[in-house]
Amino acid sequence: MDSDPQIGTSKEENFVKTDSDTQSDLNDLRSISFSSSSSGEEDLIVKAGWLRKKSTHLIKRWQWRYFVLKDHVLFYYNNDHDQQPRATINFNQITVDINVDNPETPQELVLKPLGSKRVFRLKGNTAGEIKEWVDALKKHIKTSEGFKQQKYMVTIKKEFWRYPRISHDRFRDIVQTGDVLLFRSKSIPAKMQRAVTGSKYDHVAFLLKLQDEQVALLESTSQTGVQVLLWEDFMRYQWHLLYTRLVYRKLNIERTDQFLDSTAEFLTEVSGKKYRLAKAIFKKSKGLEPGSEEGYFCSELVACAYKKLNLLGDKIHPSRIWPGNFSTEKPLELTGCSLGPEILIDFELGFEE
Repeated sequence: MDSDPQIGTSKEENFVKTDSDTQSDLNDLRSISFSSSSSGEEDLIVKAGWLRKKSTHLIKRWQWRYFVLKDHVLFYYNNDHDQQPRATINFNQITVDINVDNPETPQELVLKPLGSKRVFRLKGNTAGEIKEWVDALKKHIKTSEGFKQQKYMVTIKKEFWRYPRISHDRFRDIVQTGDVLLFRSKSIPAKMQRAVTGSKYDHVAFLLKLQDEQVALLESTSQTGVQVLLWEDFMRYQWHLLYTRLVYRKLNIERTDQFLDSTAEFLTEVSGKKYRLAKAIFKKSKGLEPGSEEGYFCSELVACAYKKLNLLGDKIHPSRIWPGNFSTEKPLELTGCSLGPEILIDFELGFEE
């Protein structure tokens, strides 16, 4: 939450342009690669389609879900056009056994993650269809890191499948200027804010990639006002422990010279300005150019940055935007770009996932 301790500074002059071609494309989870294939490894089939999944509710029933298998990761979605998956099973991060009721003419397959009581039971329309899925899944599983060594640090966590996750090292590697970081704080005021706004999150920051490849956060907090905070300082002081969840979202856009110059200009305009919560609740500023406001709430600051970059239209004023509007729950209508899926930063994962 904005009231949590966020003390630390960085130098604005470190801000420079980044080469978008060197970064991972997270436009859609269905094309994301969490890890690189080892040298000489056979190409893995990419497979997608509808399967029935047995629910785990009190009343068990089979539900249609859209599944995607790519780069050692199995996702499933409510619909084939959804961006945020209902579940993510990353075979590089966990060890999974696959079983079938009949190897020759399978009707049902079962995925059993090591260290968890949760199992995933899947059915296809025909035995041939489910056999194709079994063959594809076995190839992804047997070439994964989870198959090479027993991994269960992820599966012992509650509802481990709910979010795709990356290590903080991987996070630092793929960040680009303009991406966002969402925070779910532990404090009582943060819980109250989430209840009032009806969101999973209570704080948001605008991410920057600096000249020396360092990551920084542009944010507004009640302790410091608007500041640029280095990610290495955030980690050094273990501020990540203040939160139950840190979630990364990629801004899918080309980082042109104009985009980066406008970002640098906005940094100059807002650095050192005040934190203002009341404005976000009671007032709606009119006729102000982004960056000219006297103070900012955290989500208002990020929204003004997007407005400065011509990514946010005039349908909603930045002062009316909450952290939850940067989640997949209440998505903003952006112009010429989109925010990628929510990816959980897991600080217990190693770099090789």
